[in-house]
Amino acid sequence: RVLVTHDKDFLAIANNYQESQKFFYGIIFSRPIQITLKNLIDDLLLISQAAKAEELHNLVTYLPL
Repeated sequence: RVLVTHDKDFLAIANNYQESQKFFYGIIFSRPIQITLKNLIDDLLLISQAAKAEELHNLVTYLPL
């Protein structure tokens, strides 16, 4: 249930959750200008194959990797 977004508002929300030690499933953040759609998909596939969902809990992961 990780959220993939390019909306900066979610970075502030994640920061607030981390500071208050509230649980969230994790956010994967990318800036559309910095990554092509192909590279985004490749990175997401790599994350899905290499990480367990629990390993992404309460984290913000930035793309490109």
